[in-house]
Formats: sequence, C-alpha cells, structure tokens
Amino acid sequence: MKLPFFAFVAIAISIVACQPTPPSEAEVRAKLLGDYCDQDQVFLLQVKEDSTYFHRRAEKGVLTTRSLNYESCSGVYELVLEDGAWKIHFLADERPKNSYFKNCEQTVEVWNGTDGYLVGDASVNLPDLFESNSLTLGLCE
Repeated sequence: MKLPFFAFVAIAISIVACQPTPPSEAEVRAKLLGDYCDQDQVFLLQVKEDSTYFHRRAEKGVLTTRSLNYESCSGVYELVLEDGAWKIHFLADERPKNSYFKNCEQTVEVWNGTDGYLVGDASVNLPDLFESNSLTLGLCE
C-alpha cells in the first residue's frame, strides 16, 4: 500500500515537530561553567566564562598534600550545535606544560534531542582530557 504524497509530508512534518528544541548556547554554557575535580583531587578542569579552559593533573607528594609535579594544558573551547546536538570542543594547547600529551583536544557531546543533557542534571560531569576519568562540577576543595 502506497501512502499518498500529502500523507507522507504530514508524517514527516509531525516527526520534525516532535523533536525537542535545543537549549540556547547561553543555557548550555551556564550549565557547564565551573571547576570539575575527581574524588582524589588529582584532576582539575576549569571551564571559564571567557571561553577558555585550564586542565591539570597533579601528583600528590608523599609527605605533603601539595603537589610539586603536575601536567597541565589550557586553551579555548567552543560550544557547537551540530546535527541537533550541543558539543563542547576543547581546542588544542600548542604548548602544554610538562605533558607527555601533545594537547588536550577533545570533543564531548553534552546535549542531544533524544537523551537531553548527557553530562547530568543534578550533578554535572565531564571527562578529564588526559585519561577520560569522570570529573564532577563543584567537587573541588
């Protein structure tokens, strides 16, 4: 059985109309801004309002809680709406400090029309840019 052309168009329009409207860039940015850490306070990721980021992995000292040895990178991030999904793209740091890594470039999908926010609602999580451990917003001491 073939559908009439108008029925096909009506079905297509209803499918498109049912897709949720993506949040604005300002809403996504507000959700992501802040300092992210892991439970052990080894990793720190700062997502700043001026579209820059700073990421650090510290090695805790044996006799002190302060770290004398760390790797870090920093740079600019972009919020990109691509194919109906919001992504945060951490751009490469051309001169990372004490890093075995060339840069911290990574893209993380944070919202899509099917699942909503993929980084969490009550607590927001992003992966660290070195090892992809889960970092939680507001966990930093």
